Amino acid sequence: MGGSFKFWECGKNGRENNSKLYVEPVVKAYFIIKFIISWSFYIDMKNIFKVSVIMIFLFSCGQSECDVAEKMARIDFKNDNFKLHSMETFPVESTYFYVLRERFNVKWRFISQDSMRFYYCYDSIMCALLDEKLGIDFRENAKSISDSLENLSNWNSLPEFTGGIKELQKFIAKRLTISKDDMDMDSQIGQRIQIEFEINEKGKVVNPVIRKGINKKIDQKIIDIVDQLPDWTPAYQYGKPIRKKFSFGIYIELE
Repeated sequence: MGGSFKFWECGKNGRENNSKLYVEPVVKAYFIIKFIISWSFYIDMKNIFKVSVIMIFLFSCGQSECDVAEKMARIDFKNDNFKLHSMETFPVESTYFYVLRERFNVKWRFISQDSMRFYYCYDSIMCALLDEKLGIDFRENAKSISDSLENLSNWNSLPEFTGGIKELQKFIAKRLTISKDDMDMDSQIGQRIQIEFEINEKGKVVNPVIRKGINKKIDQKIIDIVDQLPDWTPAYQYGKPIRKKFSFGIYIELE
């Protein structure tokens, strides 16, 4: 799946260790503000005020984090806004998350350390509700489907040149001729050139750029050769061809 993540164990009662975690006024204010900001990307703008009022009311009544989390989970479930959470420093590409989203309409969000208690309770309630709606084994079904998809050759893959990188380098080197007339005072010959371009959804090479070159004249020669490249096998993401950047180096030396 790429990256490490930890998700809550669904079905456990998240209230067991948190039922007495009442929040002081300053912490309440901080938590409300942080919650509204983090949730604003996922809640329709017209509902932000409603959620804010609910949060303030619940905390002002001495509700614990788990009490609030349970009510928010039930509200989201009622609105078909299904979400589960895990801790991660950055989002990861995951077929499992894709299947949950596309097949079961369950979204996945990544949270920070200071949100753990709230979302542990939230997810325990959401999981119980989803088990009733989708069946107790919906997560196992999602894992089984994702494992099958991962075995497909064109599910998640990088763009490929026929014969690999060595054949690509040969293609360019065979067509590139450099004479002394191509050199100038600022030329740096005998070093690695860095080339970047995109492979579009049809496997066509587009937008070639020299990231580290020799001089304008030689760099343009390389660009002209890259424009002659045959079609590639495009990159795939979740079974669909996508546009993808590709970069590689080639060593040029004047004989």
